[in-house]
Amino acid sequence: VTNNLAGLSWDGSVRSCPVVGANTLQVLHDGSGLYCSSELIGVRAINASGDVVTGYATSVTLDTGSGTGSWTLSAGNGTLLDTVADDGLATYTFSPADNGEAWFALSYPGGPPVLDIEVFETGDPNVRDTDTEGTLVFSPTGFTVTANPLPNPPVSPVSDPLLRRTAGTDFNVHLTAYGTTDDDPVCGVIEDYEGVQSVQMWQELVDPLSGSVRALVNTVPVGPSATAPTAQNVLFSAGQAVVSAKYKDVGRLRLGFQAGSLAGTTDSYVSPPADLVIRRVETSAGVSNPGGDTLAEAGFVAAGEPFQITVAALDAESDPTPNYGNESASEGIRVSAVDLLLPVGGRLGSADDGVLTNDDTFVSTALPGHYLNSAIAFDEVGSISLQAEVADGSYMSTGNVVGGLVGPVGRFYPHHFELVNAAVDTQCAGFTYMSAPSVSLTTEIYARNQSGLTVENYDALLFSDDLAAVDLVAEFQDNGIDLGSRFAFAAAQWQSGRNNVLDPAAQFQRLGVADGPFEMMAVGVRVNDTTDTRQLLGLDMNAQTSGFCALGATCNAQRIGTLDAFYGRMVILPSQGPEDQDLDIRLQAQIFSDGAFTAFAQDNCSTYQNAQLALSNFSGDLQAGETAVLGLPGATPLVGGQVDPDNRIWLSAPGTGNTGTVDVELQTPAWLRYNWSGVGDENPRAQMTFGQYRGHDRIIIWQQDP
Repeated sequence: VTNNLAGLSWDGSVRSCPVVGANTLQVLHDGSGLYCSSELIGVRAINASGDVVTGYATSVTLDTGSGTGSWTLSAGNGTLLDTVADDGLATYTFSPADNGEAWFALSYPGGPPVLDIEVFETGDPNVRDTDTEGTLVFSPTGFTVTANPLPNPPVSPVSDPLLRRTAGTDFNVHLTAYGTTDDDPVCGVIEDYEGVQSVQMWQELVDPLSGSVRALVNTVPVGPSATAPTAQNVLFSAGQAVVSAKYKDVGRLRLGFQAGSLAGTTDSYVSPPADLVIRRVETSAGVSNPGGDTLAEAGFVAAGEPFQITVAALDAESDPTPNYGNESASEGIRVSAVDLLLPVGGRLGSADDGVLTNDDTFVSTALPGHYLNSAIAFDEVGSISLQAEVADGSYMSTGNVVGGLVGPVGRFYPHHFELVNAAVDTQCAGFTYMSAPSVSLTTEIYARNQSGLTVENYDALLFSDDLAAVDLVAEFQDNGIDLGSRFAFAAAQWQSGRNNVLDPAAQFQRLGVADGPFEMMAVGVRVNDTTDTRQLLGLDMNAQTSGFCALGATCNAQRIGTLDAFYGRMVILPSQGPEDQDLDIRLQAQIFSDGAFTAFAQDNCSTYQNAQLALSNFSGDLQAGETAVLGLPGATPLVGGQVDPDNRIWLSAPGTGNTGTVDVELQTPAWLRYNWSGVGDENPRAQMTFGQYRGHDRIIIWQQDP
């Protein structure tokens, strides 16, 4: 604890902190200075991307290169050491609180008039300034060029830079005749500098170094360089004048002014664009964004599919700024999704942060100041609003430029659907009776973007309109007749991009007339997207056509299995026997095949029990109560489509003399009933007869075939 409080490591050793390094240093000054007044010099630590290194904490050496000059700290939290007065050298150790920038006052009362200020890291002289600031020219008199009128007497050093002036805006530049004269040896405003003066004016492009646009002073273009200035008459009063300037391009530049021996320049101020305007939003094929914000409106592109955006960098008068992107550390453009307009409550991209794929891959176009991104993509479904800004969030380290919102952009829709899990099975030995809730159905489908990720906005609770339906298709013996509509199952809603049907009691429904059997009927699943016609991956089936469908062309479903479906019925076979013996009740499962009903030996699942049997219509000497249904009380499965011989059901013997008939009716499920009498599906019924037949003593039971 003691070591920690002392700023040491746990073992008492000196604690070392990681150093945030710079790739280069940047010197800032206005290009001209006065021997009699301190000149402000700025130093910034810059990384490879051209951004200020905010955590910079390294020692640098300041050098006038002339062997003269003294340094004092003007703005900074670090430590300045100017050990030897007026030798032009000093060291400054940056503090992290400087955020990578510090300012110094250089006192230069005499020496060579032209200086190339050098700044380098004391421990690594290879990290140094790039000389892009140009030379610093000193003279006894000159113009101070400031953003506001200079007070008289002025504060030394004079510090009122332009810093940042938006492209295309008018701003004032104040010129003040300043220094010492033979008549007035006191450094300050030269008040007797009066009247109309012819002033040479020019621009110096600092970054980028060239451009096609010239700055305006009092609406007149200035010269392209100090060697080719233009002249204007400027009215001075008590040594001061004001002109109106404007630059309709972007970058870092200076404005220079000279009248006779008086010369001065502005600071190297930054001119950012006024706006980054999204001009065009189109598909890769050039189809304009439809701007749909409901599911009923036209779609734009699939989620994750590239589209193209054109952004214009404009000045305040809505004219293009052709130098955007030509900076030495090239400034870029980033477009983000700002709002999700559809569906409300969804997520703004897969990370819910509005970040678009390839959001900053812009290139310049043939139209000056216009930039095209052909690879940008939004990886969710819905409609969004977009906004452009400077790619790194700050134009030349002076602040961001953010364009207006554009939207709705969309609608974005699923790129495809993917079946990841599917099965069709039955609860009874591979077959189902038509209309029996015995088909076990599983389909798990996801809505995906182009990259194969789930689009969670595809959710029935978020969209008020219907989303794509999941249907079954079915085909028997490749006959081109789709039987899928005969399936009844518990459909699922889309939830977070997933549609999961899990129904253990689905049905293949029977019609009003018997048909089938449908053995090895092919069953498939289809996503019926009537809005955007998106389809499943891996299509390999079309139940509406015979023969093989063309993969990806005429196929519209994915096969998930086969099913045997039969039109079935349960039959009670009529029986006859003596009244002094029990009479078996015989059941038989039957299916419709080849135009007739035949016994169905595969049924080992349908059940029977004595409670399902009812007696009625007694005749002859047989009365109600004289016979009863006997057997195990619990449900018993058929064996081979008939009553289990080890678990029979029967009518008890009514006794001697109690001869006659009785109707037996079996309560069966709907899928085993039949239209026996032409009035609709009914339970099976048969007549049982008790009575002696003396035709032959070897005959025990006499029965009628069904």
